[in-house]
Amino acid sequence: MIVHGHRGCRGTHPENSIEGFLYATSLGVDYLELDVVCTGDHRVLVSHEPFMHHEICATPDRKRISPDEERLHNIYRMTAKEAQAFRLGTFPHPRFPHQQCIETHKPLLNDAIKEVAHFAKKKSLKFPCWNIELKSVKEEYGIFQPNPAEYAQLLIGEIRSAAIEENCLLQSFDTLILNELYRQAPEIKLVFLSEHPSASPETQLCDLKFRPFAYSPNYKYINDSLIEWSVKQGIELLAWTVNSPEEALRLFHSGIRHIITDYPEQILALRTNDLHHSSD
Repeated sequence: MIVHGHRGCRGTHPENSIEGFLYATSLGVDYLELDVVCTGDHRVLVSHEPFMHHEICATPDRKRISPDEERLHNIYRMTAKEAQAFRLGTFPHPRFPHQQCIETHKPLLNDAIKEVAHFAKKKSLKFPCWNIELKSVKEEYGIFQPNPAEYAQLLIGEIRSAAIEENCLLQSFDTLILNELYRQAPEIKLVFLSEHPSASPETQLCDLKFRPFAYSPNYKYINDSLIEWSVKQGIELLAWTVNSPEEALRLFHSGIRHIITDYPEQILALRTNDLHHSSD
């Protein structure tokens, strides 16, 4: 079982934070899954939304952000310094009651990679791989994000600078950005994210100009026919977001290796249990 810590370790730590990434690394995750957006001064920032989401962000003076005003805090219209002045972890998360309130900020991608590498080396831990999702919506080009060519160039530059090309996956729901990533860096493994169970994988992938390394749907839509298709096509399946150990085990025994989870500690425990049973 290959365990991806979703947004670091969202179940217990502020999402997409250095603190969450370090904790997930200490647990022994195989991949750190995270999301990136772009700032107005062309920096790659770790964030699930290209704006300050009301559930997780507070203003620089620690005031709550309302749902009506969150999109006014457009990260693509901010410098990295301005974006990092906003706070994470100030208030309890309404949907993750076990998430600790650890006040922090959205990190730059290169800082996250450096911090994790330093931490892993200092603690003699395995350096995890990276599963990086590009938040990209065609209707928002030029408004909340750069055009695909510039976006891809910025991210690939960061990846090559950090020398993690062989140890990362790049994923997106947007076929245009995936095609651009493939054009600029065909050596990097790419993943197509899916949230439309009504359409067949063939239909969803028809706009891609390459065969992706993996197809990643919501785990609820993985069935025997999809698994059979993936085996025939030679395309991995990545299941998101699996927060039940029982469900993770069921998927694994069905042939799914990659499990993305908000609670990596619980899912990693399955591997430990398997080792104990094997030794028995």
